[in-house]
Amino acid sequence: LLTFGGGGIQEDDDYEMNSVNRYVINTLHDQNRDDLANLVSEAAWELVTSEAYENRYQTAKQAIEQGCRKLAIASEYLGNLTQARQRMAVCAQRALALVDGAGAVERYNLLRFAGEGLYHFDLSEGLPEIAARLSDLTNGLSQEDRNKVQRLRLRLLAATNNADAALNVFDQARSDLSAQAKTAGEETERTSAATSSRELLMTAGYAADKLRGRTVLRGQPAAVAYPHLTLPTTFRPLVPSPSPSRATSH
Repeated sequence: LLTFGGGGIQEDDDYEMNSVNRYVINTLHDQNRDDLANLVSEAAWELVTSEAYENRYQTAKQAIEQGCRKLAIASEYLGNLTQARQRMAVCAQRALALVDGAGAVERYNLLRFAGEGLYHFDLSEGLPEIAARLSDLTNGLSQEDRNKVQRLRLRLLAATNNADAALNVFDQARSDLSAQAKTAGEETERTSAATSSRELLMTAGYAADKLRGRTVLRGQPAAVAYPHLTLPTTFRPLVPSPSPSRATSH
């Protein structure tokens, strides 16, 4: 949909919008014509939620990322947060409806786009189901995608204030990465394991901040509620660096 800036949602602290291109809604907003921008947004939303569109476009990218989720983010961009949250809730249900008939990679993308969007708009009531469905995704995914699933589950469970489940996912992901590192043969495999380990620690930091923040909002000191959420601040590679070559004596 060439209605709103492309780029989707980036994997940062709150899955913020990462807009690369600027399309009709952006241009109208730049010209202080939010009245017209909202009309474009409404027309596009009617299109992506129509039966004809849903029947024709059933992939994660077309139906969700470039469809209903994009229009939810557009509503937020125009200052309509209530509408944005309503749209994202509808979009998540659309994604879940497509999951059962999809292959492993497509199921992952449907759940990811829905989970990221719900997380971004703090719609935590829909996250437990997505986290549970993600846990079933093992066969048919690459090792890299399996690592991404673990990181996403960690974020979603933290957003639902489920500290124990989040910590279990973190421990399992760390164990999996350690096994991956130990069996890595090629340099590319070792580099991939090290990169995934760094990303896991970064995600764990986001998750801990989310849990602490929710605890403080309830009026309870975070250090009392989650004293075990002290995470390492530096990365120690799972894979030791190759030993320098020994000098050859003559």
